[in-house]
Amino acid sequence: MRSERFPLNVLDAVCTSCGSPVEEGHGPDCLLAEHEAMLAGDQDALDSHDQDECYWCAAAQAPALSECRCGKCCQRLLIEVNLEDARREPKIAERGSAIFSRFERTPGKRELEGFFLNSGENDWACTFLDRTTNLCQIYDSRPLVCRLFNCDAPENPARE
Repeated sequence: MRSERFPLNVLDAVCTSCGSPVEEGHGPDCLLAEHEAMLAGDQDALDSHDQDECYWCAAAQAPALSECRCGKCCQRLLIEVNLEDARREPKIAERGSAIFSRFERTPGKRELEGFFLNSGENDWACTFLDRTTNLCQIYDSRPLVCRLFNCDAPENPARE
């Protein structure tokens, strides 16, 4: 079964956190707005902001630098990325399989939440893994989950 694909311009028109149209501003529960307020020093945002759960705080971390170049993480693990990753790298929206919310916020319409990058055309490895070189085709703009994944860690499930 093929997933419906969305061009990136669908994502650009709305905030990737709260789904509000960009020109209308952020919704009341928007994590990006909370993050921006926290960076600006807003005390309420500082008190409520969970940096361990924040995409933008995680994105500010230095990437994991692994010595391994085996490609097993890209071949054996399910790779799920969010809309912010697709905003940063348009090829994700073009080649990934859409993930929709389970529930409809608007009757008759499920919301796009992210993308799976595993592809049947690439033997269920990440669609961006070059199988001949074991290198990532979008390395410089790879998703956050990939930037933070430490392939050399002993608890890496792909090494089994």
